[in-house]
Amino acid sequence: MNLALGGLLIFLLVIPGAVFRLFIIKSESFENPLDTSRLAEISFVLIPSLILHYFGYEILTNYLDYNVRLDQIYYLIVGDSGNGKLDFNGVITPSFLKFLQYIGILILIASCLGYISKKLILLFYFDLKYKVFAISNEWDNLLSSREFIFEQKREMWKDYKQYIERYFSGKMSFKRFIAYSRLYRHYYRNLPIDLIQVDLLIRTSNSEVLYQGTLKKYFLSKGNKIDKIYLERNFKKEHCINTTKSFENIDSDILVFKGDEIINISVTYLYADVQNNVA
Repeated sequence: MNLALGGLLIFLLVIPGAVFRLFIIKSESFENPLDTSRLAEISFVLIPSLILHYFGYEILTNYLDYNVRLDQIYYLIVGDSGNGKLDFNGVITPSFLKFLQYIGILILIASCLGYISKKLILLFYFDLKYKVFAISNEWDNLLSSREFIFEQKREMWKDYKQYIERYFSGKMSFKRFIAYSRLYRHYYRNLPIDLIQVDLLIRTSNSEVLYQGTLKKYFLSKGNKIDKIYLERNFKKEHCINTTKSFENIDSDILVFKGDEIINISVTYLYADVQNNVA
């Protein structure tokens, strides 16, 4: 019974960290887009839990009329108090119900913090700049055009810094610098991607076929692999080095391709009437 109570208590204590991890994950195409080790998975849950409980403990003991029995929490976890008395209701006084309310509030806070953190990380591309914020999957970044847009913005920022240096060195007029700054901000903020064209080389029982279409949706599987890709407005042709066959239109709204059938993928981002083939 003591071990069961200890396990239940541990479960309740780590729930806020698990919720934080759930909300900070980017991918909507897979429940776990991170290719992480078991140690990293534990860290994703334990570290946020410890931080949340630290601030929760400070608020309960210093600003609210609560008495948190850290000794009882320890005894319940290890399953032995040394004197044989374990008090589950004494974890937080005046009642254990208050402890459940405290966990519920932390879960709500963890979900909000996880969601806000995810939005900030993705907005400023921290996941692509720093490995410590790697909350996205490489296929997500490629097929959603995030990595392409990030590289474009980084190159634009390098060019803009050169204009700043030229202005402060007296080699560019203030009027021209302002005009370029406005143009730069417009393209930097937008970089509109109209659609993503995908070319798939598919292995069939008899030959290899090249399919071309517009990306509709995709799903990922474990190990950073593609599970399925949905394409619309599709074309196809037999893949052969010595043939000059053109693409044939496929009379179908959406085609679904399994990841294990795909030999090669080519991704083309179409935006502002300019084609940029990146893969």
